[in-house]
Order: sequence, then structure tokens, then C-alpha cells
Amino acid sequence: MTKYSSSTVGLNPMVYRQTPKSRFSHFVFESGDPFDELLKLVTACLKGENPQVKVLRVKGGRIIQLTLPEHLCEGRFFSSIVKLEAGMEVRSVVGVRQGGLAGEAPYLQSVVVGAKKTPSKWVDVILYHRDALKPEEKIWTPPGKSEPESVDADWQIITVNVHISAEGEPMAPPAMARNHAAYFGRPEGVGGTARRFTGSQYMESQLFWGAHAMVAGEE
Repeated sequence: MTKYSSSTVGLNPMVYRQTPKSRFSHFVFESGDPFDELLKLVTACLKGENPQVKVLRVKGGRIIQLTLPEHLCEGRFFSSIVKLEAGMEVRSVVGVRQGGLAGEAPYLQSVVVGAKKTPSKWVDVILYHRDALKPEEKIWTPPGKSEPESVDADWQIITVNVHISAEGEPMAPPAMARNHAAYFGRPEGVGGTARRFTGSQYMESQLFWGAHAMVAGEE
């Protein structure tokens, strides 16, 4: 029995932005609703024997990273990150992140037009404990319903990170800056998770994201 065996697991509203037509990584399954199947897979892995869990934060609310077994991800998960090549069409806009909170600062976003997501088997799932989430971050109105609902599961799937390599990729510079600003209590940190970063981490982030971008998506 693992320490997570008695916990409930749910889908936070944030994860519903990860669809095939979005500019985010997404997932497909042979049958059934992809989000329902994702929940089943994550629940089984988290509550199974020896889950690959990394604790990202404890103070201020628990955040964990669950690495899914590669053999269960083959052919099901697709990364939205592509390496930039000569001749690619890149579109840039200034705006807030999709699914962000009121008051978040806009930033420059560049995406590759016409590129396709690529399959990958290296998948990490980020889960927040409900105590790490603000009330407004757990409330949403499901499609087809008129009344808002609150997600009250102990552990909530926030995002599915599909990597293009086993080593993973650094957090994007705007996200790092937003989280760092949240650590110092600056207004630019609205919507971020308070964290500190080193100069080397910022360097690796800039080098990687200067040579890669996310696909534009169709939405």
C-alpha cells in the first residue's frame, strides 16, 4: 500500500485545455473519453506499487510530479514542442496564457504554424493537492452544464507534460519569471507558483526555447 492509496484523484479544470487541436500536448486512447481514460491511468499509477513520484513543493501546499511508465504511454501521448528549422512559419502574439487567472500579465508568445505534434513516451503528470489550490482554481462549468462545479479531489491533475526527450525540457522563460515574481510577491507573479531559479536555470531555459517552440494549434 502506498501513501497515496487512500487519496482521491481528480481532473482540475486546467487540464481540459490539452486537446488535439490545442497548442498544448495532448493524449488519445483506443476507446473512451480521453480525459476519463487519463484519470484512470494516473489513478492506477499513483496508487500502484512504487509510483515514480517526485515532490516539487511542500510548503504552501503540496505539489507532486508523477512519471508514467513508458510502455503505458507508447502511442497515446503527443508533444506540442518542435525544433525550429529554417523556413518554418512562426507567429507571435502578445496575450495572457490560456486558462490563466484574472490579473495575469500578458507576454510575447511565439508558435509554429502548420507543424504537427509528435508522439512521445516520456510523460510527467503534475498534481496539486487541493490545499495548494485557491478556491477559484478548482471551480469550472463543465460543457453542457449551466452551473459551476468545484473539483474537491485530494490530488488534482493540473497538466500533462509530454517531453521530446527522456531528459525533459526546461520551463519556458515567461513561466519561470512569473513563478519567480510570485516568490517575491510581485504583481507580475499573479497565477504563478512561488519558486526561485538560478542563473544557470534561466540560461538553459533561454537556450532551449530559443531553438524550439510549441505548435500553433487550431483553436
